[in-house]
Amino acid sequence: MYFVIGAIVLIIGVCGLIAGYIIDDDMYIVLFVWGWIGILLGILMIAVALSDKNINENKTINENSIEIETVTEIQTESAANSAIKVALIQNYPEAEIISNENDLKHGIFIYNNENYSFEVEDNILFIKQDKKLIKYIYLN
Repeated sequence: MYFVIGAIVLIIGVCGLIAGYIIDDDMYIVLFVWGWIGILLGILMIAVALSDKNINENKTINENSIEIETVTEIQTESAANSAIKVALIQNYPEAEIISNENDLKHGIFIYNNENYSFEVEDNILFIKQDKKLIKYIYLN
């Protein structure tokens, strides 16, 4: 988006600069200055758009290359929640997680019309059904 806006501002700046050279009255100074400002601002916006392009492209995909979610890991707590979600979805596709979105240390989910509970201790996700441990997954 910044790239497109930067390109438009750059084109407007070039047009203003050209108009400043063409017009012979006192307006040419204003057009000349605004033209250069538009050119510099457009180049700056394009540079920011190109440098920012690959920063937030950390995506998690499953085996069929279907996008599950886009993960932005700024805080360690949200990173842990994302790892838990990914582990649950990879092991239980189409599971419905019923838990507090901000705290996934423990909760429940539904898979194939059966209720499961989970909790995390020391980066290990324990999955239980009817209080019986059925699976554990090491989290990254």
